[in-house]
Amino acid sequence: MKLKLIISSLILASLGAASADKKKKTFGDGTLPEFLVPYDVNEDGELDAEERQAARAARKEAREAKRASILETFDADEDGKLNEEEREAARADAKAKIEEKRVERFNEVDLDGDGGISLEEFSAIPSIAAMEERRPESAAKIFAKMDQDDSESVDQDEFLDRIRRSHRGGHSKPGPKPGEPGTRPEPKPKPEPKPRPEPKPRPEPKPRPIFRK
Repeated sequence: MKLKLIISSLILASLGAASADKKKKTFGDGTLPEFLVPYDVNEDGELDAEERQAARAARKEAREAKRASILETFDADEDGKLNEEEREAARADAKAKIEEKRVERFNEVDLDGDGGISLEEFSAIPSIAAMEERRPESAAKIFAKMDQDDSESVDQDEFLDRIRRSHRGGHSKPGPKPGEPGTRPEPKPKPEPKPRPEPKPRPEPKPRPIFRK
């Protein structure tokens, strides 16, 4: 009887530990992204249910504050909403800020400030270095796709083009322009279909003779 109680206690304890683990959340290799670290109150490297709730509430509050800031900045007619022209101005401003951040990122990677990123500088990016450890030579393959002019250096335009295409879902190197070597010949235009002949009119039926008794 005592043995059964001990076994039951061990099973319940293991189930309790498993359910507690399910309530916690880890990311990637087990480390938290930088923006979630402030919510890890107990500093255990994970977010439990209460910490996740606090993170969601804070992010929701940040989104609402951002919407209010956009409305205050671009609501030119002060009617409490954005019309099409005001929304377009807000989108253009957001796009410009994104481009500024991308240029800043390029300058951070360009360690020697010569206006181009070498393979060595590219491989020093933490995420690329981590990937290189798992898959050797992967950094060189990605770098070769970015280096569109084969100059062994990625300039700012090539770097930004890669980021833009990645966000659009395209990761391949742009192909050659029409007419350059390696392109497929342009398809010949299809001939226009010949017009069908109009159907001949049917002859009118002859009247039947009337027979009288």
